[in-house]
Amino acid sequence: MTQPLSLSSSSEKFGLAPGSVIHVGERLETAGKIKLIEFSKDILIEQEIKTVSELIPPKDKPTVSWFSITGLHDVELIEQLGKEFTIHQLVLEDIANTHQRPKVEEFDNIIFIVLRVIRFDAESLTFDNEQFSLILGSNFIVTTRPIK
Repeated sequence: MTQPLSLSSSSEKFGLAPGSVIHVGERLETAGKIKLIEFSKDILIEQEIKTVSELIPPKDKPTVSWFSITGLHDVELIEQLGKEFTIHQLVLEDIANTHQRPKVEEFDNIIFIVLRVIRFDAESLTFDNEQFSLILGSNFIVTTRPIK
């Protein structure tokens, strides 16, 4: 279960330079996972990506490539994502900090969206929320979320 938003979460990054990719949120031992879905009007291909080096941005393909990344605590994975897709360091910082407010930012090569996804836990009769980030490029989509 994710923790409620609090002001104390900023202390984990106190004194660091802007753009430092530090995970803020629930710490997990599980490695991050990447799923690639390539699609167009006529094609649908789905596969698991095993290594970060397989994160190669599509170049002039007739398909859209959707990289679904689960595991925001995996800072190495998030930094590699930034290198491969030329994503601004401040965006990577926002992805790793799971206490972001919903927002939309437009950059030269991408649109970055942060949303809060709310779930109802029927067992405990409580609501829970988690961060969901979306990066839209010219022929790719990257979504990131914590492991649930």
